[in-house]
Amino acid sequence: TRRSSDLFKRFNLIINASVNEMIDRVEDPTLTIKHLVRDMESNLVEAKEQVVDAILHEKQLLSQLNNEKKSESLWLEKATTALQQDQEAKAREALQRKQTHSQLIESISASLSAASETTTLLKSQLLQLESKLIEVKLKQSSLQARENALSAQKRMGLEQAEKTDQLNQRLDKMDDSLFDQEARLAAMEALERELNPVENAILDLKQDTAIDHELEQLKQSLNADK
Repeated sequence: TRRSSDLFKRFNLIINASVNEMIDRVEDPTLTIKHLVRDMESNLVEAKEQVVDAILHEKQLLSQLNNEKKSESLWLEKATTALQQDQEAKAREALQRKQTHSQLIESISASLSAASETTTLLKSQLLQLESKLIEVKLKQSSLQARENALSAQKRMGLEQAEKTDQLNQRLDKMDDSLFDQEARLAAMEALERELNPVENAILDLKQDTAIDHELEQLKQSLNADK
């Protein structure tokens, strides 16, 4: 039927499709493969229903064929009996009925052969679809694992950057604190010098006296050499 033909074409497209090529052409592989898995699972359900329908149809045809063969044999037997009883008219009628069943047998046999081929093809495609679905799901798991790994790396990078920023801020605060302490100490020393002018003068005088004494010794040493 046309519906079966359309199904064969659609299933073949899915079976022969390259998962990697489809994923490489899209911006969001994870979302694409998710939709692909959902569509394939739907097609797989439909394929199973088609296989079941094909098997039932084949069994119905086989049952009809067997019934027609029984009827054919029955009318042949009736024709034989009629001839044995010299009832040629009844024998001819029986053979005509037999011929009708023979024609039906020929037609049903052809249908059964086609139905058997369809069932075999649908079963084969069902197995291929199941195999393809497994392949796609494995690819989906691989993509999900890669996405999870990338997300983990990004989180670690953000956490590390945040920790680095916090450390830099603490170091900056420490530098500012040390600078403030050094500035405060220098200011205190300057203040002490301004508040103690007498001590500073005595200290300067002591320094001048020491220099004068050393200078006098140096002069005496030079005169002695003369």
